[in-house]
Formats: sequence, structure tokens, C-alpha cells
Amino acid sequence: EFFWGELIIDSTGTIYKKEFRPVGTNGQSKMVRTFDSKSIVGTGLIEGKTDWVIYLYKINENLVHDTMYPGTYTYDSLCPYPITSGQIDISDCLIVTGIGEIPTPQEYYAGLQNILIRVFPNPARGVITFEFEHTAHHTDLELRCISVMSNRVHREKLYPSQGASRVDVSAWPPGIYLAVVLSNGRPAGRTKFAVR
Repeated sequence: EFFWGELIIDSTGTIYKKEFRPVGTNGQSKMVRTFDSKSIVGTGLIEGKTDWVIYLYKINENLVHDTMYPGTYTYDSLCPYPITSGQIDISDCLIVTGIGEIPTPQEYYAGLQNILIRVFPNPARGVITFEFEHTAHHTDLELRCISVMSNRVHREKLYPSQGASRVDVSAWPPGIYLAVVLSNGRPAGRTKFAVR
């Protein structure tokens, strides 16, 4: 019989505690120690006969479910803003519900050539944030903001893997603008936004 869960054992093999996890947990599991001496476990979970979901949980040294760290900390040196929610935004993730939806390798790598740009708030008054995806696959990056009259109002160098940039637009005239990310001098991504 298979056991899914965690054990606390000593060097002689004596089991001090064991914790069973939901029936159907299967596939590869991975346990990682966190900075606060807890453990995070990720594995697959079968729901019903065909649905697979990700099962992620955090436990302490007694194998009891624990909460996420409530303090403020920097999780990425390129993104100094703290995590403000316990939720993970998966709205831009690839969600596959059928085998016919899986992209071919050619389609997947072609998609990496485009830099996706999200902008908020939109419209903006003071500071606007640009979020980028796929910058890790590009070099010699630059963000340019252009007014509808084709006047360049902002220009800055971006770095591979940079996920966001904040720009003060408080002195810009109200109107519609175009943000373009250039990769090696060629447009790789663009979006429109408004300044009030």
C-alpha cells in the first residue's frame, strides 16, 4: 500500500509522527525548506477521474498546516514591492483543459518573441506601472512612451528578466499614449494607455 504524506523519523528508522494527505495525491512531490524553518510541499492531486490540480501546502516541524509568513519581505531584487495578498494571480497562465489546446514547441517559442505589456492604473494621473512578460528572452531592451502626436515623452533602458517599471506621468499632458518595448531596436511589444 502506498503512503502519501510526511514522516518524522530518526536515524534508527523509528517513526515519531506521520501525516496522511488527501487520497489521490500522486505524481512527483517536492518539499522545500523556507527561510522561517517551515516546509512547503507541492504535488499533483487527482479530483474525480480525470481532473488534475496542483496541491500546495505549508507545514511546520510537527507536520501541521501553517500559514504563510505575514511580514513584509522582498521576494525579488528586481521587484522591491512586498507581496500584498495570499492569492496567486493565474489569469495570464496557460490553462489547458484538453490535449488539443497544448501549443506545439514552435508555437510556444514563437510566443516568447513577443513581450506582453500590462499597464495600470489606466487611465493614470500620477505614477503608472508597466508590467512585462518574456523579457528574459530578449536583449538590448528599451521602453519608449509616445504621444498620439508622435512626440516621445519617455525613454528608459530595460534589463532581461525585468518584470516591471514605474513611471511618473504627473507632468504629461492628458491624452492617449503608446508604450513600445524595443528589443535590439525592433518593436517586440506595445500597448495603449491614457493619462488624465
